[in-house]
Amino acid sequence: GEKMPIHEIIPTLGNVKYQYLFSNGKGLWEKYGELLKKAKKSLIIATPYFVPSKEMVKELKAALNRGVNVKILVPFKSDAVLLKQAAYPYLKDMLHAGAEIYQYQNGFFHGKVTIIDGGIVDIGTANFDNRSFYLNTESNCIIYDKGVTADVWNRLKEDFHKSKR
Repeated sequence: GEKMPIHEIIPTLGNVKYQYLFSNGKGLWEKYGELLKKAKKSLIIATPYFVPSKEMVKELKAALNRGVNVKILVPFKSDAVLLKQAAYPYLKDMLHAGAEIYQYQNGFFHGKVTIIDGGIVDIGTANFDNRSFYLNTESNCIIYDKGVTADVWNRLKEDFHKSKR
């Protein structure tokens, strides 16, 4: 099949800058990796499936080494037992590297959100796993706005409150 390009245009809606990313296995990780490299203070990842590639783990550990507070929210109950088992060693590795790991307790968590430094939020279909970043057709929207990001974080905090660390 034909590869969909990552659109680099960042339009504005009112005063809010945003960027849609459509990908079918090419370019999504590159853009996402750029975002992770921008993190200076905080990085919040909420995903139902956490099975990162070596590149993803490297970027998360680099962020931790820069002093970035990394929080990862995953479901306690999974709809895919094998993926939950596959995620365990990565979550354990991230925990030992200094990340905060939260397991959502109030049913199955299927949100896909990343918040960077309280000013950039990525919301879409991509999980934090190899399939989403290198193979699947995905659609994400990156919003560059502190107000929108704060609103998303305020809603996501409710899920963190329903989680165990």
